[in-house]
Amino acid sequence: MPEPAGSKSSFIVEMIKSIPGDIRGAVVGAIVGGGITMFVTYVAPDEAPSTYTIPVNVNGYAVPLPGLLRNAAREETSMNYRTDPEDLAKAWVCEATSMTGESAHQLLVQYVDLYKDCFSLDEKSKTEIAIRPNTQSGVMRHDARGWFCKCNSAG
Repeated sequence: MPEPAGSKSSFIVEMIKSIPGDIRGAVVGAIVGGGITMFVTYVAPDEAPSTYTIPVNVNGYAVPLPGLLRNAAREETSMNYRTDPEDLAKAWVCEATSMTGESAHQLLVQYVDLYKDCFSLDEKSKTEIAIRPNTQSGVMRHDARGWFCKCNSAG
């Protein structure tokens, strides 16, 4: 069956008419695609999260708070991190652990939450955080030698 004489030219005309729409679609796709790429880069940055490992010594004891407090204060200089009472910073913890977080502050908060039977976080203000002992749980003990968290025999 022979094609009508004007069908080839009308096909070419329709193709030419669709070019601006195709260009517009490509531009919109590039903008949206670039936006998605920027969003994914923002949400999932290339930096690996921080890891903090708390090993115990040969006797099964660790003193993690000084390092956690120091790292958080070093990272966020506008914050004041402290323990109340002051000697709580030297608390012995009788468990090894490893944590991963996005910042030193998050690691400190995660640690206090992990050991909520021993410690509580007291946000005094937007710039001051105190860590206090949780003496209600029965796993945090204090004697003349210091503070002991989750230690079966504090000695």
